[in-house]
Amino acid sequence: MKLDKKGWMPIKPERAAFSQIRETIIRACADMKEAKTCVLVCDEIFQNILEYSGAGRIWFRCKGRGAALELGFMDDGKMFDVVSEMIREKDFEDLNQGGMGLTLIRTLAKNMRYERIEDRNVLFVVVDTDRGFSAHQEIQE
Repeated sequence: MKLDKKGWMPIKPERAAFSQIRETIIRACADMKEAKTCVLVCDEIFQNILEYSGAGRIWFRCKGRGAALELGFMDDGKMFDVVSEMIREKDFEDLNQGGMGLTLIRTLAKNMRYERIEDRNVLFVVVDTDRGFSAHQEIQE
């Protein structure tokens, strides 16, 4: 499969760069409640990319789809299929050892899709809302 690079915004692989993602989401959402959910999902994904993938480059895409927002992340880090990754139930005592981010993402997302295309991780997460989003086309910086 060939990678469609249209609409992807480059993001520096550093924590401070998350502000670009947050601002893009806020512009796309109809209200702050919707934005907070999407920002929370993206924050978890972005932090996992930074912490575990070893990526030198990261891209983000945000696309309105009626009453949902499709959030896309692409990176050139090591392969990790977050969709297929099995998450084991954790006891309360185990919560401080990490791994809760994937559970949180799965809880908040309507659906997720992962592909490995041209040595890149490509993850799409759809977040559904009751009111919909103000953007009905690709949101670009």
